[in-house]
Amino acid sequence: MDTDPENYQPRSVGIVSCYIYHLIPDNHAEFKEEIMNFIKCTLCYVSPEDMILPSKWMRLEIIMKKYLPRTPAVEDLDAAWKQKIIDVYVGKIAVPQTY
Repeated sequence: MDTDPENYQPRSVGIVSCYIYHLIPDNHAEFKEEIMNFIKCTLCYVSPEDMILPSKWMRLEIIMKKYLPRTPAVEDLDAAWKQKIIDVYVGKIAVPQTY
C-alpha cells in the first residue's frame, strides 16, 4: 500500500463492501445477505464521489459491528476469516486491483 500523500487514493466503500462480501463464508448467509442489501439498496445509485463519504462508511461499520463483535468468543474457530475481513475494512489489507 502506497503511503505517499501525493499518491493517496481514497477507498471506495462500494469496492471494499464487494470484496468483503466475497470473503464471507457461505455458511454465514445472514451476514452475506446484509452486506448484499447494503450494496444493492444503499450503494446502487450512489455516485463515485459519494462512495468515499463518511456517512456511507458508517453504514458499513454498523453491519460490521453487528456480525464481527469487538470481543470474540475465547475459542472462535472462525477467527481467521473474520480477522481478514476486519483487516480489509480498516485498510491493512488492500483490495485486489481486480475489484
